[in-house]
Formats: sequence, structure tokens, C-alpha cells
Amino acid sequence: MVRLRLVGSLLLLSSLLSVAAPASAQGGSGNSGNSGCTQTASGGGGATTGGQQTNRSDSGAVLVGVIDAAVQNVSVLNNLDTALSALNGANVQVVCLTDVLNQNDIRILQDVLNGSPILSNNLNNSLNNNTVLNNVLQNANIALLNNVQVVAVNIGGGQVFAMPHA
Repeated sequence: MVRLRLVGSLLLLSSLLSVAAPASAQGGSGNSGNSGCTQTASGGGGATTGGQQTNRSDSGAVLVGVIDAAVQNVSVLNNLDTALSALNGANVQVVCLTDVLNQNDIRILQDVLNGSPILSNNLNNSLNNNTVLNNVLQNANIALLNNVQVVAVNIGGGQVFAMPHA
């Protein structure tokens, strides 16, 4: 009887530990098969990085950076075109969030974006339908794929955070 309780307790503890493991301790890439967020466009110049990225070692810091940039974008929403114009001629980097965030952080970001009428509607519509941003990306020889949305732009750092529609 005591042995049966001990085995049952160990099994329960084992299942709790496997569920509670942090994202950094979970095995597997979780996002394999992702085709990235960008394709090469024709024309333009400037230094460009983008496409497939597979470093999820700092997923939490990237998530914080995306949310910081999104909040920064909201604060300049009335003059977003002027702020985005600062990216003209700068080195632009597209950060494909499904490549650099682990699955837990992707779900957190989607919940934050979906739960906020400002971040999901006002900001994303302004960023994704913005001719200044589209021109900056085209001038940097970057084209976003059709099913990709811009989530936030780090205006000071020249990073465009994008992810495929869920």
C-alpha cells in the first residue's frame, strides 16, 4: 500500500515537472518548417538582413523588445509617417518573430496583440497599410510575403518585427 502511494506520488510529480518546464528547457525547435517572413525584392540598395533566423536562445528578450517597440509605435501613432521616414537610408533588419521566439512567447505575443484594441487594430493597420514603411522596405530591397504582418518597428534600431498571420 505504501509502495503504491509512493509510485503514484512520483508519477504525479513527474507529470507536473514535465508540464512546468520552462520554454528554454523544452526540446525541439517548435517552429521547424517555417518559411520565414521575407523574400528578396528587386531594385533599391542599402544593407539588409532578414529571412530565416533560428536563434531562440534569447526569446524572452526579443519578446520584451517587440512589446517595447509596439508601445513606442503607439506613442508616435499620430506622426507615424514622420517617425518611419527616419528609417530611409538606414540599415533595415526584418526580424521574423516565428523564427526567433519560442512557441510560448509567440502565444504570449499573440494574446497581447489580440487583447489590445490599440496594438491589434490601430497600430497594426497603420503599420501594414503604411506607404512610408512599404517604401523604406522596398528601398532596402525587402518584400514581405503576402501572409505576413508587421507587428512593430524599432525606429531607433531599424528593426521591423514581422510574423505570419495566425
